Amino acid sequence: MRRWSWLFALILVAGCELDMKPSLLVETLEPEVSGDDAFSGSGDSAVSPGDSSGATDSTAVDSDASGGGADAGPDLPPPPPCLSAADCDDADLCTADTCDPQVGCSHLAISCDDGVPCTVDSCDAIAGCQHFADGNLCDDGIDCTVDVCDLGGCLHTVDGALCDDGNPCTQEWCDPLAGCKTQFQDSACNDGDTCTSPDWCQSGVCTGNLVLSSDCLYSQKPNIGSCNAGALSMAARTAALKRVNEIRAIVGLPPLVYDTTHDNVVQQAALVMAANASLSHTPPNNWWCWTQAAYDGASTSNLHLGMNTDGKISPPAEVVDALAIDMNVESLGHRRWILDPFLTRTSYGFVNGSPKVNVGWPYVYSGVLRVIDDIYANLAGVALEYVAYPSGNFPASLLPNGWYLSFSVLMDKSSPWNNQAVDYSKATVQVTAPGGSAMPVSSVKYANDGMGLPNHLQWKCPGLSVGSQYSVTIGNVVFKGSAHQYQYTFTLQ
Repeated sequence: MRRWSWLFALILVAGCELDMKPSLLVETLEPEVSGDDAFSGSGDSAVSPGDSSGATDSTAVDSDASGGGADAGPDLPPPPPCLSAADCDDADLCTADTCDPQVGCSHLAISCDDGVPCTVDSCDAIAGCQHFADGNLCDDGIDCTVDVCDLGGCLHTVDGALCDDGNPCTQEWCDPLAGCKTQFQDSACNDGDTCTSPDWCQSGVCTGNLVLSSDCLYSQKPNIGSCNAGALSMAARTAALKRVNEIRAIVGLPPLVYDTTHDNVVQQAALVMAANASLSHTPPNNWWCWTQAAYDGASTSNLHLGMNTDGKISPPAEVVDALAIDMNVESLGHRRWILDPFLTRTSYGFVNGSPKVNVGWPYVYSGVLRVIDDIYANLAGVALEYVAYPSGNFPASLLPNGWYLSFSVLMDKSSPWNNQAVDYSKATVQVTAPGGSAMPVSSVKYANDGMGLPNHLQWKCPGLSVGSQYSVTIGNVVFKGSAHQYQYTFTLQ
C-alpha cells in the first residue's frame, strides 16, 4: 500500500508587477516518503521534486514590499491605567483612593479612630466614619459618680444623692476617689412609729421613748379580773430589749436579740404576779390566774412588781433599770443575770391593773424579763476578761449612792460553769479618787452560785461624786493555781 505525504503551502502574492518574483511563505510538515510514492493531492497545489517553481525551504513574505499589500502600521504603547485620583474613585468612603500612572489605582482602608477612648469607631461605605459614645466605657467603679461620654472623653460627675442610705441618723457624702462615706450624727429624727416620742439619733439608729399609753403599750389590753394576760406591742418589747442592750454595752458585753417564742410565758407570768400582787419564781398553783405557762415564765425570768394609787404605767426601760440596780436585793441576782456574758436572747412581759387580792394598793404592775436560756453565746472572739459594774462612762442613775458595785471574772469563754472556780476569799478591793486618795470600801462579799456568771464579788463605796473618775484595783483573785490583779476606771455621769 502506498503512503502519501502531504505538503501544505500557503502562497501569498506580495506584488502584481510581472517583473517581481513572487514571495512564498511555505509551512511544511516533514513527510515520510516511502519508495517511489507520487506526490499528488486533491484540490491542493502540488510541487514536484525538482520543479523550478517550488522550493524545499520556507521563505518569509515581505510585508513591506512595494505594491498594494495590507499594512498594519507601527506598534504604539498602551494608554496609562489612570491619570489622577479622580480616575480611581470607588465610591466607598471607607477607602483612600490614589493613582500611580505606572501601577494603577490603589484603595486603602482609612482609620476612623477619633482619639476619644469612650467612643465606638466604625465606618460605613456610604456615610463614612461613625463615632458612637458609650458611657459604659467610662465606668470608674465609683458608685456615687455619674459617668458619661462626650466628644471630649469621659466625664465623672459627683452625685452625693447616690450615697443616701435612707437613715436619718447618718450623714453621707461622695468621695470621688473612694466612693460613698458615712458617719453617724446626733440629731432629731423620726422613726415612723407614733408610739415613740421624742425620737433622736443614737449610734446611728433613730430611736425614741415609748409613748406611755395603753394603746402604745399593748397590742391587746390585759384584764386582770378575767385573767386575760393580753399582749404587748412590738414597740414595748423593743424598748425593753433596747435598754438591756444599752446597759450591757456600757460594761462591754455583746447585745441580746429579742425572742418572740417566749412572749406568751413571760406575759402569763406578769399576769400572775400582778393578779396576786406578789413575786415568786415558783408560784403555787393556787395563785390567781395560775397556768403552767406562767410558772415556766416565772422560773426563767427576772421579776419586778410595783404598786401605786394612780394606775401609772411604768415604761419598759424603767423596769429594766430597776432590775439592773437591784436595790435592796443583797444577792444582786437580777443584775448578774442581765450581765451574763453567755446570754444571747430575751423576752419581756408586762401587765398593769387592779390586783385580785387586797394589798392596800389599788393598782399594781408587773414586769418580767426572761434571762435564763439554754442557748449560750460563743465568746471566743470577745475581748473581755471581766464584767465590772460600773465601768467606763456610767449613768449615775444606775448606781444609787451607797449601793453595791460588783465584779465577775470571765476566765473561761467556752462554758459558763467553767467560771465557777474563782476564789475571792482573800481578794482585796481598793477604790481611788482623783488625786490618789482612797475611798471607803465596805460590805465586801462574794458568791460562786449559779446566778449569771457563777463567780461574783460586790462591795459598797459611799460618797462617789458625779463627774469624777475613780480607779478600782482588785487583787489576789485566785484561779487556775495563781493570783490575779485587775484594774479599771469608771466615771458617773
